[in-house]
Amino acid sequence: MNSEVAIHEYTHLWDNYTQKTNPELWQKGKDIFKNTKFWAEVKADPNYADIADNNDLLLSEVHAQLCGKITYEIIFFGNLSLLKKRFQKLYSTDTRKIRSQCMTILQNWSVLIQTI
Repeated sequence: MNSEVAIHEYTHLWDNYTQKTNPELWQKGKDIFKNTKFWAEVKADPNYADIADNNDLLLSEVHAQLCGKITYEIIFFGNLSLLKKRFQKLYSTDTRKIRSQCMTILQNWSVLIQTI
């Protein structure tokens, strides 16, 4: 098991908790991700045909995949400026909200890492 898989699976647990304890936040996540290429890719993937009609499970899978990739990039590359460039290439203009949120998270991580 690598860091991407570990974070991916942990994200599913966190999502289950969030869905139960903060349904408003969970709904906001669905609203944000539902019209993205990430959602469409997971929904169209035959490996996830069993969850294609369940928006809660789709959101969790999209979220888990993205968190796993973010973790892999941070650990493997260890360079937040490089990571920021990779995210800028990864997210297209149709996912502007997600890109903006990820950039904010990366900036916050950068400040946090510099203080450690």
